[in-house]
Amino acid sequence: MNKVLLHIGTGKTGTTSVQDYLYGQRIRGIQYPHLYHTNHNILDVVYTPMAGWNPMYHRQFGRLSDSEADELARSYRWKLIRTIKGRRNLILSGEVIYRFSDDSIHRLKADLQRCGFEDFQVLLYYREPAGHYLSRMQQRSRHSYPLLSPINEIYPYRETWEKWNRHFPDRVMVRPFERNQLLKGDSLADFLHVASEFFCRKIPTPESPLNKNPSLSVESIHLLQVYWHRLQVNDQFEQDPVYFNFLIRLINREAEGRIKGTQPRLRPEIATMIRYRHIDQLRFLRDQLGITFNGIDPEALVAGPQPELDWADSTWFRTICTDFDHEAYETISSQMIAELTRRHIRDSRYLDWLQQPYWAVRRYIRRKMNR
Repeated sequence: MNKVLLHIGTGKTGTTSVQDYLYGQRIRGIQYPHLYHTNHNILDVVYTPMAGWNPMYHRQFGRLSDSEADELARSYRWKLIRTIKGRRNLILSGEVIYRFSDDSIHRLKADLQRCGFEDFQVLLYYREPAGHYLSRMQQRSRHSYPLLSPINEIYPYRETWEKWNRHFPDRVMVRPFERNQLLKGDSLADFLHVASEFFCRKIPTPESPLNKNPSLSVESIHLLQVYWHRLQVNDQFEQDPVYFNFLIRLINREAEGRIKGTQPRLRPEIATMIRYRHIDQLRFLRDQLGITFNGIDPEALVAGPQPELDWADSTWFRTICTDFDHEAYETISSQMIAELTRRHIRDSRYLDWLQQPYWAVRRYIRRKMNR
């Protein structure tokens, strides 16, 4: 019987580490198709109308007409079908897939069945709502997007599970993204364990955990925000992914490696407000799925005073965190300036060295021509 493991997220639950590992490995007897990127979020383009696409695809593909969007979706759909047809075991992984509508899920399942797949397992990781909000805002801040109000943020635990369970009855597995509840405290090891049991195959696990999205300190995130903000003010703002990733690596290696910044922690009143607004969702997880998050008791939230939060729209990540070390921020800034200066001098010398053969050849040719 041909099997499919659908790893549908949610976001901020270690999905990038899982996807990068599967993309770079050849697992015998199991296919992880290469469609557009290391993940399969492109399925959002295939099975969702253009108006419902994730914003990243609107940025990547630009403004498309309806006919162009339909043609793009058809091309990736046929690429998916050609790639997976005739295979026995398949893994699809994308953290935006959990947002699919009923119609999108129905179309995805129909295509998989046409390709001969009969046994399905949907794997869904859930994160504690306050921790999920903090991680999302950290990611948005790194890319210079404004913060979202915690008052309006609702994590659709129940709706997501019920939607997918309608199309895959009793085939939706939910696991909490809590370090002490994950196998070996690692999301990748936990995922590979689930996949091994589902496919009845031993899948090798890396010796050391892979962390593709390391957490930056509050000071480092603020430094990135200041940098992007100044580019925006000067009308020079266009985030080059290569340059952005270079800055992240530079901060991790040079700044964070020499001085320990402040670990991001959500202000208590914000965390309490978020959890209070998720009381019904948390009860559903506990009562229907047996899922609990560490130290979070819905009944204790109900018994306590109703939280109040005065929220003012903000761009700066530091405003939602408990602590900010000004001395650490100044040190990290100085180290970044020093490292960028060293790299600039080194690159300039390298360019000078590259140009030397060119000018030497020109002088040689001129001497020959003048004879």
